[in-house]
Amino acid sequence: MLNEIIEFTCKLPDNNGKSDDEIYLGFDNNVPNKFLPAEEIIDRGYAIFSLCLSGVSECNGSFKSGISNHIARSRKRKASPGKLSVWAWAVCRVFEYVRSLGQIRSDCITISGHGIGARVAMLSSAYCEADIVIANGISTKPLPYSSDLKASHSVLRDYPYLYCPAFIDSATDEYSALVYACGAKSILIGEAQEGEYPDTQRDVKLISLIKERFGLGDGQKNIPTEDLCSEGENFSYHLRPGTDYLNREDWNIYLDFIDKKLNLQAF
Repeated sequence: MLNEIIEFTCKLPDNNGKSDDEIYLGFDNNVPNKFLPAEEIIDRGYAIFSLCLSGVSECNGSFKSGISNHIARSRKRKASPGKLSVWAWAVCRVFEYVRSLGQIRSDCITISGHGIGARVAMLSSAYCEADIVIANGISTKPLPYSSDLKASHSVLRDYPYLYCPAFIDSATDEYSALVYACGAKSILIGEAQEGEYPDTQRDVKLISLIKERFGLGDGQKNIPTEDLCSEGENFSYHLRPGTDYLNREDWNIYLDFIDKKLNLQAF
């Protein structure tokens, strides 16, 4: 019944045991796609539930189509939800469905996303109590991107429809809000050195906020030159050269982290 309302794709590994789950959020409804090497992920024993966010509501300022038309049609009120909240609502419905399946280990569900999908993953985890969040390329521009847009190097300012009007007016830092809203037990962050919104202090600030949230010391004062990983297996930061992307190398690093975390929990 749910799949008739919210379209998503389900791929389960061919084994007799229970699988760990990946809920992937993106703007491509093909599985696999360039951000989601589905066969490789499944071969590692993970089930994939891929939700195309634009199928829920288009990534633009219109709230009169899709699910937005039912739960967030008006933008006149200060508390009117933005597109991130609309998408997060849909993610929570998929999460409920996933937990109802007998083939899935309900004690380890990961919500992952790239770009704007990374923001949706962090926000939705606050409502559905995900175990792990993978937020890759959080600085990537949403698609479709208009060349006529005057970029201010801030997703919050360039794409105000993603957030509620009151949040935009409050001048609250979006990274702070996302990190402290994220209800996941573990956060995996991935960035490329050549982001769409280049900011030399972006990664430093994001890492500092996450370390503060998990009580991991005094934060970060410099841009990391290598991958970071907390001793408590609650936080990982992956930095690589090149442009914003979510490739096989990134996925394998994230899955290695999750594998290690699951093995630690088994003892």
